[in-house]
Amino acid sequence: MQITVTKGFERAYRKLSSAKQKNADKAIDGLMADPMPASLRLRMLKGSTDLWIASMNKGDRIIGRLVDANTLELLDVGEHDATYRTWKRRK
Repeated sequence: MQITVTKGFERAYRKLSSAKQKNADKAIDGLMADPMPASLRLRMLKGSTDLWIASMNKGDRIIGRLVDANTLELLDVGEHDATYRTWKRRK
């Protein structure tokens, strides 16, 4: 799978601690290797038709949009609650 990132994702990524950045990098590598890795629990954001959410760990999430069958655009990364609140409003 091809991965693209938005400026919003880049800003959110820079705000993460180095440990969380490493978790994000690992999750992104997993998505590139396997579009539906079981370890990331990739699923649709409830109530959305085009937003997907992946679990980096117990508390952090990555939000993305499937552009086409082979491209996932990463939109946001961060703490579970804050990320959900932001994207639930935008759906």
